[in-house]
Amino acid sequence: MKNIIKLTTVLKVQKYKKFLVILILVFLVAFYINSLNIMQISVLTEHDQLETRVALSPDTVKKLVSNGLNVIIQSGCGQQSNYSDQQYEEAGANVTRTISDKVLSSDILVTVKRPMIKS
Repeated sequence: MKNIIKLTTVLKVQKYKKFLVILILVFLVAFYINSLNIMQISVLTEHDQLETRVALSPDTVKKLVSNGLNVIIQSGCGQQSNYSDQQYEEAGANVTRTISDKVLSSDILVTVKRPMIKS
């Protein structure tokens, strides 16, 4: 009888140890992911109607995304250069219709010409 009690106690401890190991691993992975500082780049639409260039092409966006960067494209920014929003999405960019605080707080804001500042 004592052997059975010892065996069940050992099995419970082993399950507990496995649970602790898994919990620690999950914590470490979450900590690592949180510690990653992924650079964010945002491309703004040009306000000059005569400007036909765009700051980043879908090919460039694809290269940036493949290197681990987060790219946000303002909807319609590539229209004058014959790039659709769908091409940017396929390249891995996030397309947004409005300029939000998240876009403005990007690490890098990219435009061809100086952006307009609205007061």
